[in-house]
Amino acid sequence: MRTKLIALATVLSLVLGAAPALADTTTDISTYLTDTEYVLDGQTMIVKAGSAYNWISVNETELVAQIPDHEAFEVRTPGLYPSSIENDGGVAVCNVITTRENRVFVYGPRTVTFHPREDRCTVVASAYSTNTAPEIGLSAPVAGDILVPGTATTVFWSTLSGRNPNAVRLRLSTDGGRSFDTVLADNLVNNGFYVWNIPSDLSASEARLKLDGYDSGYIVALAVSGQFSVGEAAAESAEAAESEGALVSDDSTGSQTLTYLGYEPIVATFAAATISIDHGLTAAEGRTSCIPNTRLKSFSDSAVYYCGVDGKRYVFPNLATHRTWYDDFAGVIEVSDDQLARVQLGGNVTYRPGIRLIKIQTDPKVYAVDAGGTLRWIETEAVAAALYGSNWNQKVDDVSDAFFVNYTVGESIAAVTAS
Repeated sequence: MRTKLIALATVLSLVLGAAPALADTTTDISTYLTDTEYVLDGQTMIVKAGSAYNWISVNETELVAQIPDHEAFEVRTPGLYPSSIENDGGVAVCNVITTRENRVFVYGPRTVTFHPREDRCTVVASAYSTNTAPEIGLSAPVAGDILVPGTATTVFWSTLSGRNPNAVRLRLSTDGGRSFDTVLADNLVNNGFYVWNIPSDLSASEARLKLDGYDSGYIVALAVSGQFSVGEAAAESAEAAESEGALVSDDSTGSQTLTYLGYEPIVATFAAATISIDHGLTAAEGRTSCIPNTRLKSFSDSAVYYCGVDGKRYVFPNLATHRTWYDDFAGVIEVSDDQLARVQLGGNVTYRPGIRLIKIQTDPKVYAVDAGGTLRWIETEAVAAALYGSNWNQKVDDVSDAFFVNYTVGESIAAVTAS
């Protein structure tokens, strides 16, 4: 199995002195916010998101990083037969993990030189398939989420491969990842979630989370979330949704019409942190044939699937559905046809709630998407405008009648007229 790594920042062809796409290096500790690719001495090496440093130096053959205390730095070389990574961090030059990448993971404080070499690591299936080196990923909040000050939200993460770290540290950045100075939880038992009571006075348009996995007091895994926001606008929306309904005046008919909403897109989107959560999937017992909460495809076909926590694969019926859950195809895992066939089909993925409106080609009704693929007919244009703005009609997607069976029709979002 091979991970297709696509750098979320601009992929870098190394030029002497070129600066990587990271947080501001003027702070004491800087962090890579995305996987970043270098070509060193003709070999590709990837610095993983979450890697931290005091300073960094890159030339045509090597990368040197000063790693701060209580931080870590991770590099990988990809490929079926990945390059070895010469280093002076006291780590073996080859450590091939389940994705068939060579992984070198160093914790601070120390200054380490990384040099990917032309000679390749020996790849033995019985060794890399059982490698327990952990890899973790944050699944909620996701990029673009708007969180509500003064409320409790659940941060979710999962172990993507290898063993589960015993404990985690969760930190918050409110400046786009330039610093992660706010510790939300430290030495927290790794149960996959943390209930974050967001301060009522917190406002941040460029917020990120950083998760460190720990074993025996040492960092062994890193993850950084996409950028989300916490703000007053989201709080107002949540208050409206938590009330019995939001009332919106519509004078276009000459009489006062009050629109009962009872649905809030932001809240619906937030509640659907992952496809597994939205579909109400139950975690499988024991080992699964795919990594839960990841996407996968075969080498020979372009179809992308979602691996649920139940160990089954779910089909994205079209690109529009995929776009409601993911910005791009970065991180999709490629597997052989045989491996893909061993993963049982579980069904189709439906639109993420609150993102887009949908209708079917043979029915003029416009629907909002709620949890679990529940459709709620929006009865009037006034309601649609109140929920999705004056340009709501530009947010409507036509869904094929063939896919409409994946959804269920729930209560409409109605309008009532005041006397």
